[in-house]
This record gives sequence, C-alpha cells and structure tokens, in this order.
Amino acid sequence: MNERFVLRYCWSTAEWAEPETIISLDEITDLSVNYNSSFFEDSMVFVSTASGIETTFPISSEHGLDKKFVEALQFEPSLPE
Repeated sequence: MNERFVLRYCWSTAEWAEPETIISLDEITDLSVNYNSSFFEDSMVFVSTASGIETTFPISSEHGLDKKFVEALQFEPSLPE
C-alpha cells in the first residue's frame, strides 16, 4: 500500500515484477478480512472495487501487521468500515 493505491504483486521469479493489480483507494467499495492469528498462516484480505475488480491477498499477522494494514486502509474517508 502506498499513499493512494493498493498494489498487489505476484512472486514469480527471483526479481520483483510489475504489480499484478493496482487499485486506487477511492475505488474500493468493499474490504473484508479473514484474520488468522497462526504463525504459520496469513490473514486474507478481500477487496472489491466499483469497476468490478475483486482480489484476495495474504498479509502477515505477525506483530499485528494485518490489523494495522486494514486500519490504515479504513482511515481513508472514502473506504467502507
């Protein structure tokens, strides 16, 4: 996540590729999270946009990073809580 977009990368080689999905924060219409406190499994974030994009991606629950990420997204005035 940067200041205005959620960027989703797919790891396919030893080098980072271009983002697979770029979503403007003001396009997000639905945001939900399946939190997982397990050290071995990540939480899953589900995002839908006004233009019909739907994407899911994992985010680490280590040190509460999943909750911090979602809180940062929901801080945006245009996002659903």
